Amino acid sequence: VRLLCNTAALAEALPPRLGRFLVEHPDIDLDLQELPSDAVLDALRRGVADLGIVADHVDSSGLVVQPWLADDLVALLPAPRRRVRAHARVQPLRFAQLLERPFVGLPAQSGLSRFLLQQAARSGRVPHHRVRVSNFDAVAGLVEAGVGVAVVPLSASQRWREAAVQIAPLQDAWAKRRLLICSSAQAQTQPGVQLLVSALLDGVSELPVSAGRSG
Repeated sequence: VRLLCNTAALAEALPPRLGRFLVEHPDIDLDLQELPSDAVLDALRRGVADLGIVADHVDSSGLVVQPWLADDLVALLPAPRRRVRAHARVQPLRFAQLLERPFVGLPAQSGLSRFLLQQAARSGRVPHHRVRVSNFDAVAGLVEAGVGVAVVPLSASQRWREAAVQIAPLQDAWAKRRLLICSSAQAQTQPGVQLLVSALLDGVSELPVSAGRSG
């Protein structure tokens, strides 16, 4: 099964679910690749991928779409004092406020980095990255050290609730996201795709399958 996904899905939601799926289905292999959400949908429409997981800010029209998991983005900031924990009350921020500060981020080619660059460009800004690292845990460690701020999925941020960082909600509408499972109607007929979709949806609140939105 050719599976494409965005950064948050690959780093957080997929690994434990794919582990169980591959153990239970030893006759199915996965070709897994990370791409920005818009590139995932383009690959699905061209027929070069079977299944995609994207954030719901993109146009999924013409595809079979299943809402999956919440994928809110939050700001990660150094705590002002070592004793301040991430679960302390932090006022929501706008992304533009973060752009006044140096950033710690993922590689520039990652889907999340490209998405955040697009959002910054709307205000005529470019985030200043002190450093880029390969995963969210490394990002959090550098934020804790006081190197800069970051934007990460809420699901990832929960691992650092006892670290010297603060987690602030983002007020921007685009930060409130849901991951979508997408495929073409033709791919939906493939047994391997059907089994994988069923495994990903197992334990998730039942939501209707729909045609992709337009616009």
